[in-house]
Amino acid sequence: MVAGWRVDGGAGTPVGCVVGAGVWQAGLVDLAEARAVLGVGADDDWSAVRAAFRRLLRATHPDVAAKVPDATARTARLTEAYRVVRLAHESPVPTAPAPPPPPPAPERATVGVCVEHGALLVRSPRDEAFFRLLELAHEVGEVTYIDQQVGLLEAVVQFEGYPVCSLLVTLQGRAGGTEAFLTIEPIERGAPPPLEAVVLTLAARLGAPVP
Repeated sequence: MVAGWRVDGGAGTPVGCVVGAGVWQAGLVDLAEARAVLGVGADDDWSAVRAAFRRLLRATHPDVAAKVPDATARTARLTEAYRVVRLAHESPVPTAPAPPPPPPAPERATVGVCVEHGALLVRSPRDEAFFRLLELAHEVGEVTYIDQQVGLLEAVVQFEGYPVCSLLVTLQGRAGGTEAFLTIEPIERGAPPPLEAVVLTLAARLGAPVP
């Protein structure tokens, strides 16, 4: 068996050809089959397709291969295969529409500093401010208590030169955002760091311009 051909009574007859007529019946419309007849792949460019067609045509055309069995039918099959592949190359390949541009990244909430009150003013809703401060608490210490509904979180922290302390953050919604009040108490013996220094340190980590 040769790919694309059926052997009947010892004579090679192309699939779809009327036996004895020597005429190829139109019906070779499958692109994959057409490529197989020409011996080309989906990734081959048009020059490779054309070269394959010419090479096979020289071997099967009745004018140059009179002794080839069913040369006329084989030539018709090659011609039809070439036509199908050519149409596929000429047809524009549908392209998917360009994806929409990604939405702009949400801006980070701005942060204000109220050092005299030991507070940070986060200009965003309370829930957003809570999660931002929770991330910060994980960065600077070990979170030991969370109550999002009340707006309360606690972390064990230690600043250089000071004992281990408990940092308590209480959130309260305001018209311009969320105010986070900080208190810090030592867990070990010794004085805690100044609250003002803690507020400025945390504000700096949040990206706030520190006075």
